[in-house]
Amino acid sequence: MECDDLSTENQLKITVEGIDFPKDEEKRDAVIKEISETIQRTVEEQKTSEPNRITVSEGHQFAHLPAECPRCGEEPHISHLTMMSEDKSIANAKFECRHCSYTGSAKYRLVDVETNKYNSKKGREEYRSIVADGDVKPQYQPY
Repeated sequence: MECDDLSTENQLKITVEGIDFPKDEEKRDAVIKEISETIQRTVEEQKTSEPNRITVSEGHQFAHLPAECPRCGEEPHISHLTMMSEDKSIANAKFECRHCSYTGSAKYRLVDVETNKYNSKKGREEYRSIVADGDVKPQYQPY
């Protein structure tokens, strides 16, 4: 089933915190698959619609848009990046497509910070996500 309406009205996000997943990758994958199948079955039992995609994954998630014009798909020109005065984790920028003249305001949010940490297994420094490492708890907000 292909869904043409990608609005937030047709999406459900479920966040469950504090789950102790099995350490074994196969067992963890089996638990995730079972959760996904349970959601699929429950939605289908409601007989209101059939979901076209169910994604269940562990860990933190963030939204990501492709760096392309929503009208023509060409690469946009981004300029005039400005930090918001009241919230330094948000910045606005001018979004222009020189191919089709589409314009808008791009919104940037701080989603992670990578820090250089020593990896003793590899014997070298590497960049690590402070979110994935659990050093910071992200906030989730609806649009």
